[in-house]
Amino acid sequence: METIKTIIQERFKTLSLITVALLFSVILLMVRMKLNKSYFFLFLIWNVFLAIIPYAITMYLNTAQNISKVKLGFWFMVWLAFLPNAPYIVTDLIHIRIGNDSLLWLDVLVVLSFALSGLLLFYISIMDMQKLVTSQFKKLPIKAMSISIIFLCGFGVYLGRFLRYNSWEIITGPQYLFMDILNMIIAPFQHFEAWLFTFGFSAFLVVGFWMFKNLNQLEKIKIMKSTFITLSLALFIMSCDEKPQTISHDDTINTKIKKDSSKIEIADLPILIDSTDYLIHPIGYITEYDNSKFSSYSKGGGHTSYAVSRYNKFSITGEFSTIKFQHLNSEKFTALSDEIMEITSIRFLESTRAQTGLQFLVYTIRDADTNKDSKLDFNDIETLYISTIDGKNLKKLTPEFAQIVDWKVIPQQNRLYFKSISDTNKTGEFDKKDKVNYQYVTLEGGDLTVIDYNPM
Repeated sequence: METIKTIIQERFKTLSLITVALLFSVILLMVRMKLNKSYFFLFLIWNVFLAIIPYAITMYLNTAQNISKVKLGFWFMVWLAFLPNAPYIVTDLIHIRIGNDSLLWLDVLVVLSFALSGLLLFYISIMDMQKLVTSQFKKLPIKAMSISIIFLCGFGVYLGRFLRYNSWEIITGPQYLFMDILNMIIAPFQHFEAWLFTFGFSAFLVVGFWMFKNLNQLEKIKIMKSTFITLSLALFIMSCDEKPQTISHDDTINTKIKKDSSKIEIADLPILIDSTDYLIHPIGYITEYDNSKFSSYSKGGGHTSYAVSRYNKFSITGEFSTIKFQHLNSEKFTALSDEIMEITSIRFLESTRAQTGLQFLVYTIRDADTNKDSKLDFNDIETLYISTIDGKNLKKLTPEFAQIVDWKVIPQQNRLYFKSISDTNKTGEFDKKDKVNYQYVTLEGGDLTVIDYNPM
């Protein structure tokens, strides 16, 4: 109790500022939940809780007495493992397009408020750690160390956002984490997007930290935060006046999707998931940067990414034109489907294999030009599919023209539960008046019959 009392007394202004920022964010979220009747952004509470952990560590260490170098070193490593969770909230802005278009401005405000609270915790925590390290290691180049820490955080955010790693997987699953990191270091040109994001996001954090440090009074932080929210909101709304439809219900428009012959299709090296006998060959299009036709191996200034997939434990993500399967004892390749589609993720159901021996792959796929713009892209809806490990018996699970929202496996029941939303009011957008479909399939039995259920 004495330690808590000391912390409150010494950091009353800072704690007050953080408390106001977090309360403002939570209140906005509650308003959003009330108006939209949706709990979608509730994950922001968990994300901001993770962002508080590194700040809580440095706050405690700054009030503790007689900290040894060994103890500081231990807490420094724990602090560094959790620190990327604070700026990570900025990347939650990608979820805004999933929300209700009629209150898009509120979604922007909610996510921005949490993101700015995360950045506030991030910068204060780094400044606290600077003081701690300086007191123990006076000759250490503190500025270079801070920039290195921010760079590591940028890389950590990439690992969390795109490869879906958590801070605690340094302990629970280090072999997968370190293998992915090693691959990115050994073959940087094959992971160009990873390094582009890392350096770009780190630069953003460094500039923000420099601005933060040069503010002499905490009151200015509050003014800057309010101003930044207002400006960002205004700019975002101005840029979002014209939004492409997700679904077109105009039957007079007939479109036909064709493969883009101007793009180069390429396959990644095969992926073998543990405990299976089939190689998976992801096939997609080469991504060119800076509108250049030169690759990083030529004398041109641009860069071409020759990697189309990211593999993390039992998940494969990317944007694939098709997937081909090959048995370990065969030279024959079998395509998942002959239809034109865009596969965005593949997940092997390891828990089902461990319990029943059955081997399934679950896919999210864009299988139709739902907005009728003659191309498949992120403006079209994503659906849920399932197949056996060899790519056979491919079956669509979600209803026609329904956007997959979420899915999960309950191993105890051997069931795959999933939730989707249908544009029942035919507005071309998904909103609170549309129907939410709750369904499941039993993975044992063979036919994978889709069954409706109603938890509401």
